[in-house]
Amino acid sequence: MTTTSKKLVPNIRFPEFEKSGEWVEKKLEDISSFISSNYSVSSALEYGKYSIYDANKFIGYINNYLCDKDYISIIKDGSGVGRTRYMKAYSNFIGTMNGIVPNDDISPYFLFSLINKINFQQYVKGATIPHIYYSDYSKHIVYITTKEEQKKIADFMSSVDELIELEQKKLEALKEYKKGLLQNIFESNRQDKCIIDRFNCSSDILKNLSVIIMGASPAKEKANTESGIEFHQGKSFFDYLYIKDSKKYTTDYSKQINEDYIIMSVRAPVGEINLTDREIALGRGLCGIKPFKVNKLYLYYYLLYFKNLINYNAKGLVFDSITKSDVEKIYIKFPPDTIQENIGNTLFFIDKIIIEQISKVKKIQEYKKGLLQQLFPN
Repeated sequence: MTTTSKKLVPNIRFPEFEKSGEWVEKKLEDISSFISSNYSVSSALEYGKYSIYDANKFIGYINNYLCDKDYISIIKDGSGVGRTRYMKAYSNFIGTMNGIVPNDDISPYFLFSLINKINFQQYVKGATIPHIYYSDYSKHIVYITTKEEQKKIADFMSSVDELIELEQKKLEALKEYKKGLLQNIFESNRQDKCIIDRFNCSSDILKNLSVIIMGASPAKEKANTESGIEFHQGKSFFDYLYIKDSKKYTTDYSKQINEDYIIMSVRAPVGEINLTDREIALGRGLCGIKPFKVNKLYLYYYLLYFKNLINYNAKGLVFDSITKSDVEKIYIKFPPDTIQENIGNTLFFIDKIIIEQISKVKKIQEYKKGLLQQLFPN
């Protein structure tokens, strides 16, 4: 592939199409048609001729189909508005989605890649529940090329998407493995004891096992400053394993914690757990837990696994919350020190592999995003 800078020619083009001329400007409605659905989740059957999907996954079968060729589904309302999926012929989707069907002279996967370039947020309507309408985004300007070049691009982008799907499946498998391991470690079943119960376990409440610091909102003059210590409030900055950068600062150091602490959300949603690898200040809605009688990583995974039990103690008229007294009363079961350390280190090792896989998926997704900018005229 070589680089070119013609007006309606992509920055990167496959060699055999270098002299094929410029692409053509169209509206989305010029190259596609629209289908809707009246199906709901309850329409899905355990057995049937044709598959049906909700916004996230395959949910069953029905005995009719919406389209007899490959097409693209798009979520039309709700939190996932604008998210697309490539759909095979003779499949179905529920009524929270619409379908975009390519014309006969348009490669379906080319159209899928083309649609993935569109920022559907510009077409969102509705303050409470966001919606997008085909009548609006069908006017979006797109650029198309010959059917032969479409197919070449479609095959290439399909291979990238297959790689993303493969790596995503690896990630999900790792998460499922960790989930099963946590269950085996902490929860008994009918056939056998859980791992920790095979040892001489002790138990105590969190108050007697750790230092607990409840976060608080700093005074206005000390909040959102240009320098000081990184400041966190609520779970909006929670991430996989480690808390994200808040990009907010405070000069109030009274609620400062470091990497010795576990972070827990104490306001809706209650019981979310994170670690930190640096010094931060805790705002309202968070608490810091520094263990001194149990292994930190063991306690982190224990709280992570039983976070739903923590949430059961939540109360509040406007939103759920728990107090310091509630946190102090959390019951912890723990095996001997060496077993705690082994459990914590093993799960942490798995989490590091998961984080590496998350990074790998994100890098391929960024690579795809770059390709969409280079292989299509902007």
